[in-house]
Amino acid sequence: IRMLGPLLAAIEAGADMAIGSKVIHEAWRSRPLRRRVATRAYNLLVRVLDGSRLRDHQAGIKAFRREPLRELLPAIDNPRWPWDTELLVAAQACNLRLVEVPVTTTYQRPSKVSLLRQPAEMANEILRLYFAGVRTSRAPRRVPSVTG
Repeated sequence: IRMLGPLLAAIEAGADMAIGSKVIHEAWRSRPLRRRVATRAYNLLVRVLDGSRLRDHQAGIKAFRREPLRELLPAIDNPRWPWDTELLVAAQACNLRLVEVPVTTTYQRPSKVSLLRQPAEMANEILRLYFAGVRTSRAPRRVPSVTG
């Protein structure tokens, strides 16, 4: 919950959405290798197939300005865990202002993430977005972060 303050500050500074990003936080390298690989692979697929400019889609902490969120939510049709990835890709397609904020996260030992089953599920969901046409513009804009 201590990570919420910087996200709300980004919203107050004018962002439509502020998302936590593990990969831009200094503690990123201390995470277990298998978690870093899984995170990087997921984010790479979303960036390549769906055109996202974000570096981390799944940190789990996000803050939103109310009106843009109300406009986007009815179009999000995924009830499973990647609903927020779909929301973030759609927000970029609508040219909303997204800001990535460095956050740390905790992970459970042993991890409940199956590196056999879940990568296939993740790839399936990213491909579903791709084939559904949920993509951002391919314009090479960089999503800002509070670290520069």
